[in-house]
Amino acid sequence: MRVKVLQKSNDQQQKKFSLTKIAVGSSMTLDVSTAPADTVPPRKDSYISLIYGRLLETKETEELCKRLGMNREDVRNLRRKFDEEDGSNSDTVTIRGFFHLINDDSAYERAHLLTKELLRLGYITTPVTRITFDQFLCIVCTFAAFSDLQLWRFYYDSFFADGIDTVSAHRLNEILQAAGGTYTQNIEVAARNFTATAVAMSMSSCLTFDEFLELVRRNPVVFYPLVQLQRNIRSRTLGERYWEKKVREQVLVPPLVEYIRLHQGHLPPMGFKNWMSSLLTRGNTVVARARALAKQQYSNNVR
Repeated sequence: MRVKVLQKSNDQQQKKFSLTKIAVGSSMTLDVSTAPADTVPPRKDSYISLIYGRLLETKETEELCKRLGMNREDVRNLRRKFDEEDGSNSDTVTIRGFFHLINDDSAYERAHLLTKELLRLGYITTPVTRITFDQFLCIVCTFAAFSDLQLWRFYYDSFFADGIDTVSAHRLNEILQAAGGTYTQNIEVAARNFTATAVAMSMSSCLTFDEFLELVRRNPVVFYPLVQLQRNIRSRTLGERYWEKKVREQVLVPPLVEYIRLHQGHLPPMGFKNWMSSLLTRGNTVVARARALAKQQYSNNVR
């Protein structure tokens, strides 16, 4: 019987990380606290991007920036914030410095649980004490550009995919405190209500993503700190308005790419209102940028 339980747990773990693979690079367990004190990622000076110059180190990071439609000034602004935190002029920041860049520094001590999951977005799969600019950029840009559905998928895969039995009120309180929740008593009460709601909904021990979304809908106060973390990262990087536009653009791109594929490389006609807005802003609208990104993605796919 015990062998079957262990096998089920392993299967759930494999499912958890396969679901998150679109955003997260590895399923390895991270332990930042055990990293050697002098763990400093090497700087790669040989890579030069046609769009971003020497601001980036890897082709993978460049592709992420291009997919999001980020220009050189966007990346330069992020680099400026990163350099301000890099007091040692090492082209890296400490994990504490990284957290200071994205959230309230006073919450750092209780944030290790969440920090480990965020580091995965930068493909960090070994214990580290410092991260590079490319890793920082991958983490904040991926997380900030998550749509609502993608955000909840990230949290589900990170903390809830093993089933409702593993999400006690205490465990949920830990997760929400790590995200920056400050009203401990309210969170504990809401967390108990969360568990009660799960029981009332007659959920099995294997919590599905759809069931998780239903719990989020029924308990918005419980999960607010997780939403607030994304808002903090957005506001501390390029601004909430900037990232909200990026999310809207990314939603429009896939159907546009599919249309182009079915119509021999042609974009759909643009409505008069959108055409006028694009003309007046020199293409600086959500619709115009989404069309440009879709055309670029299609061109890259047919090469």
